[in-house]
Amino acid sequence: MPTTAGSWCSKAGIRAVRKPRCHRRRILARDRIRPSNRRTGATPSATVVSGAVTAFTNTTLSVTAPALTAGTYYICAYNGTAANSALASRTTTAGYTVLGSAGTLTLSATRGSSDGGTTLTATDATSAAFGPGTVLEFNNASTCPATYATPGAGVVAATTTTVTATAVTVTQPPMSVDNYTVCAYTGSTGTSAVISGSAANAYAVYGVLSLNTYNGPSAGGNSITATTSGGTFLAGTTVVFHADATVACPATYGTPVANMVATGLRVLTTNKLAFVVPAGVVTPQPAGYRACAYAGGTSGSTLISETSAATPYIVAAPATILSVSPAAGAAQGGTSITVTGTNLLGITGATVGGVPLLNVQSINGGTGFTATTPAHAAGGPFTIAVTTAGGTASKANAFTFSNGIVVSPAKAPNTKPVDVDVQGVGFGAITFSATDTNGATPNAVTGHVYLVNGRYDPSASTTPAGAFKTNDALLECTDVLVISDSELVCTLYLSGDNTQRATLFRLSNAALADASITQGTDLLTSPTDAAFTPADVGLTVSGTGIPAGTTIVSVISATQARLSSRATADVAVGALTLAPPRTTLATNTIDLTAPTTVSNAAAVFQQTDVGRRIVGPGIPAGTTITAVAVDNKSVTLSAPATVAAVANVAVRIGDPPVPNGAYTITVVSSGAVGATGPTYIQSVISSGSTFTVADY
Repeated sequence: MPTTAGSWCSKAGIRAVRKPRCHRRRILARDRIRPSNRRTGATPSATVVSGAVTAFTNTTLSVTAPALTAGTYYICAYNGTAANSALASRTTTAGYTVLGSAGTLTLSATRGSSDGGTTLTATDATSAAFGPGTVLEFNNASTCPATYATPGAGVVAATTTTVTATAVTVTQPPMSVDNYTVCAYTGSTGTSAVISGSAANAYAVYGVLSLNTYNGPSAGGNSITATTSGGTFLAGTTVVFHADATVACPATYGTPVANMVATGLRVLTTNKLAFVVPAGVVTPQPAGYRACAYAGGTSGSTLISETSAATPYIVAAPATILSVSPAAGAAQGGTSITVTGTNLLGITGATVGGVPLLNVQSINGGTGFTATTPAHAAGGPFTIAVTTAGGTASKANAFTFSNGIVVSPAKAPNTKPVDVDVQGVGFGAITFSATDTNGATPNAVTGHVYLVNGRYDPSASTTPAGAFKTNDALLECTDVLVISDSELVCTLYLSGDNTQRATLFRLSNAALADASITQGTDLLTSPTDAAFTPADVGLTVSGTGIPAGTTIVSVISATQARLSSRATADVAVGALTLAPPRTTLATNTIDLTAPTTVSNAAAVFQQTDVGRRIVGPGIPAGTTITAVAVDNKSVTLSAPATVAAVANVAVRIGDPPVPNGAYTITVVSSGAVGATGPTYIQSVISSGSTFTVADY
């Protein structure tokens, strides 16, 4: 762009020299070529043009600019118009610009994101009029204003990074979604003139579409959300997936394949969508997919927003489950399992029987994962399912929850009652009746907690049919208190001093005239007289060949029972006595003289009481009768009483303690003989359910 010249006096002159620097004495005008260092004026030519001076002082000149071609010019002042007139002064740069008609800008990019950052080079080789002050401006008008527009709505200025005579490079700033005309100006003031402009609205700015996940299963079907950095989502917004993320979305909606259009789309806010990935999004697609959001679903609908090529939507390989180990665990949870399979990376969820697994961790590069089972109702086998970016994989019949429990304490002596805390699941679904868990009705159809020798088996016995359970409880854990669905507390009267249990025993001694036992064995047989029941466990057996204090430890059938001691002699068909617990009249006196005795004016004791437990005021727990007087009016105790001599007290004799040994605590939903069915619940034997009776 050209510059003008004038004179210092009536004979002086000013000349505009295009680009080359002024000579000291004369102007030699050469376009874009540095002149030689001559000091006199140059003869006017195409690139050296004289301008008439209209006014001057010692320090200023006023000049009428001559007709100039488009370009930039130096201004040189000479002391005359002759060819040898001396140079008086000059500009140091080609600071005067002459504009021709606005040129046309060619753009290196025609689109960018609303976040900015796109490098754009605008070129105008025809005008070649760009200089150090040249700026680019984005204007949503279809033509460039003649002068620089103040940035505001629809007008955005860009900071120049590099400039040459023919090209300006900028970094696109953040901008609203729109179509812009790119305009080049001589500067950034309101009088700066336009140099060149692009074609109308040649630069498009779209929003950046951000997805909440960039991975999904083959054939779609998964729901995702998307937000845009610019543009507005309104009713009718349509999302299309394109199969090559490196290719930009078309500027307008075309005729996409139906199975590439997202379904179930909802406009949540003006900048957020929710939709279902279409079925056409399948693997493989190395470059991934690009999601394009349009203002509508008809031809010509404009693009609002698109995902970036740097963040393609990737179809992940589907996961598989091959094995689960172990395949069973306690219903209260806590079992560590290892699941093997393929593509088990990026796990977003895993369940067993519909309940989330805990502490899920991928292992071995995605060929498996570890987890901890949650609490779950007993049953199964249940399905294990895992969700990854590739979808949800499952394995049916993979894991079984056993109705296991954990008891605390797990050990106690048989000298006193002990409260037992039971941890498990599903206790809230079991009805525990206060009157049915006092020990008097262990076969009630409500819930019970039992101490069992072995595995509890409520099925009806076959000999005699239906008389009692195949393997009944040894003792009931009474007074059940349900704390929560996973915890209850009950009491074990291991010393046999639960008075409610007395109703379970025979009312009087049973004479077993047909009893038989072989020396050195513990199997007692009574074909008709005994009619054993589970309630006989703990009762005292006495007679020839039977050691003192021998009790029944288990009932095999109505005709057979096992004893706590082996017979010392054969009993072919001998008279044995089966003695239940009993309470004496309240007329006893406890004597503290040594040896400690309990006496009565009446013959209330029996010779068969030797070895049996005795309970009464001041009598230590676990005390037994060591001797019975010949007249059956007094007994000797195995331990001294702890209170002064008392009279008129009742004592209870023969309540059997639980023998030392390992047992199982079992929780059931019904204590009935033969209890079974889909609603019946019974905890299983496990290390956590073991309870040991032993001295500390």
